[in-house]
Amino acid sequence: NTYGLALLENNQPKEAAEIFEKSLSKKVTEPAVLFYLISTYVQLEKFEKIVNVIELAERHFFELKEVMERVSLMKNKLAAFA
Repeated sequence: NTYGLALLENNQPKEAAEIFEKSLSKKVTEPAVLFYLISTYVQLEKFEKIVNVIELAERHFFELKEVMERVSLMKNKLAAFA
C-alpha cells in the first residue's frame, strides 16, 4: 500500500490503482486503501468504479464513525456530478 501511495503521489494513478486493487482482492483490512483507490479512480475518471469502492467501505467499516463520515462526504460530492 505504501508503494501504491508513492505511485499516486508521483502522478501514476493507473499503476497505483493496480496495486490498491490487488491489495483489496486479498483482504479488506485498511480503510485508507479504499480512499486511495477512490482518489486514483477520480484521477482516471473512472467514476463508475467509485460507487463499488464506496459500497465496499460501507460493508466492511460500517462500525467506524470516521470512515462512514468520509464515505458520506464522498457520496455527497459524487451526487453533485450525477
